[in-house]
Amino acid sequence: MTEGLKGSLTQLPLIQVLHLLNSNGRTGRIALNDGSRSASVYLRLGSVVHAECGDERGLDAAYTLLNWIQGDFTFVPDVDAPEESITVSTDQLLEEAAAGVEEWEVIRDLIPSTDIVFSLSAARPPGPIALQPDEWQVLVHVDGFQSVGEIIARLGWEQFTVAGVLYRLATAGLIEVGEKTRAAEQTAGAGQLLDRLDEEFITVLGPLGPEIVSEEIAALGESREAFPRSKMAELVERVGAQISDQRRRSRFQEIMVDVLSSS
Repeated sequence: MTEGLKGSLTQLPLIQVLHLLNSNGRTGRIALNDGSRSASVYLRLGSVVHAECGDERGLDAAYTLLNWIQGDFTFVPDVDAPEESITVSTDQLLEEAAAGVEEWEVIRDLIPSTDIVFSLSAARPPGPIALQPDEWQVLVHVDGFQSVGEIIARLGWEQFTVAGVLYRLATAGLIEVGEKTRAAEQTAGAGQLLDRLDEEFITVLGPLGPEIVSEEIAALGESREAFPRSKMAELVERVGAQISDQRRRSRFQEIMVDVLSSS
């Protein structure tokens, strides 16, 4: 039944593939590919004994692959593992992975594919906004044009990590599923955003605001004239860290979300 097992992780997640191969006591290699990366999981008599994904090996690689939300897999029977890097029981591995899979099932309702495109919400979310650094890093790439997959590629983060952040931003009312209205990637510069950042920082910290912004731009190895929009999230986070008062910092973040929404 598992001899020619192959398919899409969207339809059959890796944890289910491993359950099936484990129950059948199979030996072999599961070859995985998500379009940009190839990876492998090896089984011996149904037990997971080795996994590799990029520079990761062993359990770290196995957990990474169990969180892949999209990709293809093929089971190649009777292939020996090049090494034994996983010694925990497969039952324990799958049990620990189940919690992440349950979380992904919730996320999957909103993000069934990495082809989904998000845009910033037109309506202002209720309540105060307090974003974490990783949320800023993702939010700045939400422009109504880039797909989830393109954002993942730009950030270089794991699929599940980016999907989880997008889910949090969506449930907070900051972003919503949109449509690509043009094929070309948005290439607008960050000049107007920097001007607005100066204005708002002057309001919070006084006339030294623009000077602090310029110092943070230099610390990022960039110039104001050619500052890339892709680094706006990091810049806003660095500048916001200069605001010691939590209430003012929260207000500053709210304003910058509005600025990004209208840019």
